[in-house]
Amino acid sequence: MEEKLCQNAVTGDMMVMVNYKLRKIKEVYDELPISGAEDGIRTTFGATTLSNHGPEHIDWFISHNSGKNVYRISTEHCSVDVLESQQVVVFLDCDIVFMPANELRVGDKVMDVYGDHYHQSPITSIECLGPIDEPVYSLSIYTPEKLKNIYFANKILICGTESDSMD
Repeated sequence: MEEKLCQNAVTGDMMVMVNYKLRKIKEVYDELPISGAEDGIRTTFGATTLSNHGPEHIDWFISHNSGKNVYRISTEHCSVDVLESQQVVVFLDCDIVFMPANELRVGDKVMDVYGDHYHQSPITSIECLGPIDEPVYSLSIYTPEKLKNIYFANKILICGTESDSMD
C-alpha cells in the first residue's frame, strides 16, 4: 500500500500532545537527536500524538524556514499560529472540510478543546502576523493513502497536508 507523508507547519511555541503531555513543539524537537544527513529532521523513537485515528506514532519532527505568512486563528477558548497554507478542520453546513488558514473567515466553526470538552467554536478573530523569519515545525506521520492526519495544536484541530508519495 502506498503511504503519504503528512506534515503540519506551526510556530515553535505551539503546544502539541506528545506521549499524552502537552508540550511546545520546539522544545520536543530540540530534545531529539539529529537524524542522518538532514539537519532539520529528528527521529522521535516511539513518541505518539493524538490524532483522528487515536494515538499515532510520530515518525519525525522537522524544522524548516518558510518565509510564508503566519496566521493567528482564535476562538473564545484558544488560538493557534499556523502557516498560511496550513489546513484547519472547519465545520461547514453538515460537512467537515479542510481549509487553508488564509481562506478562513471570522465565524467559521472549528473544533477546539475547553476544559475536558470538545467544542465546535466560531472563529472570533484571524490575524495575519506577516512572514515568519524563524523556523517552523512539522510533525510527520505515515498514514494509509487518502487518510488525513488530524491533531490538536494549541487546542485547535488542524490537518496534515500530503506531500509526494514516499514509496
